[in-house]
Amino acid sequence: SHGCGHGGGGGCEVDDRQDRRAVLQRLLQGRQSLKDLKVLELGAGLGIPSWVAAKRGAQVVATDLKDPDRITSLATAAALNCPPESPTSLQVRAHSWGENCDIL
Repeated sequence: SHGCGHGGGGGCEVDDRQDRRAVLQRLLQGRQSLKDLKVLELGAGLGIPSWVAAKRGAQVVATDLKDPDRITSLATAAALNCPPESPTSLQVRAHSWGENCDIL
């Protein structure tokens, strides 16, 4: 089960796979198209907002710290969740806070 405000962090915690699926399903239920929008996610973690935006039609660049493990995890999540009809709609890049974003 999941609960908000428990576990010391004050945020929502999801305890098992079925609950995670339910949370993700709610995120994906929105029908608003993001086609023709460009999205930059800084500090993406696993990139859930990025792949939701990509599934809704946006061109997305998801970034995280220049750490090989983080970038590998983010790229793996992107590959698994990127829309099959548009495999280039989500790009993964290493980026640190304070660096120029123009190249992204």
